Amino acid sequence: KKLLWPATVLLFSGALYGCSVSGNLSSGASETPPAASQEQGPDLKAEEDAVIRLVQNFGKKLQMVSLLAPADVLENSLQEHFGEFVAPELLARWKAAPEEAPGRTVSSPWPDRIEVLSAERLPDGSYRVQGEIIEITSAEQSKDEAAAKRSVTLEVKLAENRWLISDVKLGDYADNDTSGSAYVNTPYGFQ
Repeated sequence: KKLLWPATVLLFSGALYGCSVSGNLSSGASETPPAASQEQGPDLKAEEDAVIRLVQNFGKKLQMVSLLAPADVLENSLQEHFGEFVAPELLARWKAAPEEAPGRTVSSPWPDRIEVLSAERLPDGSYRVQGEIIEITSAEQSKDEAAAKRSVTLEVKLAENRWLISDVKLGDYADNDTSGSAYVNTPYGFQ
């Protein structure tokens, strides 16, 4: 009887130790520590929010750039108002071909903002943002309405730890009112 008691305790202790070791191994394999999981992938929601904010802030600057200004004034205006939002290559392209740039073409309506409709993360880590440029007149200024809407697609890439717009494709104007008619004054460039 005296030999049986220590042998039983020893056997039982070994079994408990084995269970705890195998339990640690299995839980370690299936569970990733919180710090490691955060380091493995970017916080995609914060990333998307930053991209959307960039596009919205860029949209607020569109009215500041008159595309009909003299070349030297337009070049300075593009740099001053778009420089912090746009990749240098795109800015250079717009300076060479201002008709491709977004901005103000007539006194009224003018671009007020960009409303983001969707932001899609692409396989290379960049984003494609679909939106609408909302144009207003003084009548819509105090309301949340639009005199005109124009589709826009923006490509946004991470460059030197900053999100920058690398391409902008302007789309067509939405046909908001099919029941009326539009007055178009081609010599003075307004409707």
